[in-house]
Amino acid sequence: MGKFSKYDWGKFASLENLSCRVRSGCRDHPPWPEGICTKCQPSPVTLEIQPYRHVDYVQFENGQIMETFLDFWRQTGRQRIGLLLGRYAHFDTAGSPPLAIKAVVAAIYEPAQESTPRSVKLTDPLDALMPKRTVEVARRLGLRPVGWIFTDLVAEEQPNRGEVQHFRGTMYQSKAKQAVYLKGMGCEKLHTSSAFL
Repeated sequence: MGKFSKYDWGKFASLENLSCRVRSGCRDHPPWPEGICTKCQPSPVTLEIQPYRHVDYVQFENGQIMETFLDFWRQTGRQRIGLLLGRYAHFDTAGSPPLAIKAVVAAIYEPAQESTPRSVKLTDPLDALMPKRTVEVARRLGLRPVGWIFTDLVAEEQPNRGEVQHFRGTMYQSKAKQAVYLKGMGCEKLHTSSAFL
């Protein structure tokens, strides 16, 4: 197992609300905009481009792909994980970031897994999630793994109302921990986007 710093294990960064207002009431100079000093000017803010982003947009070729994936959850109430199979393409829609990449999903492969209403566990090792024959068929169709999809919804107490409870934000710490572990094991190199454009 790779060595991780204390910041790698699912910790959340504390974001503070920055104020970019000029502090008023300074008597050392005329009021803004006629004057300003280092005591009353806002702290400098540096905006940087995210150093790595896998994709900027995810597009499903057919909405039925998602419906089929969600049907398992709708019928059983148990969670599910799927591997998104598709291809990468340039995303050059107006307003998109420069050199944007989109993942175009053609299929969802659901590896062997054990699920409950509150959890899901993959039963095969990472290097055996897709059988070799499935990998070969996907390759011949021009498809490759482009991401993951998973449910995290639980139906509310009263069925037929269509209301669900989600766990986003409360349980992602452990998911982030697992993602960091996989990254440390080199799994991010299995299917990177930049090599396929």
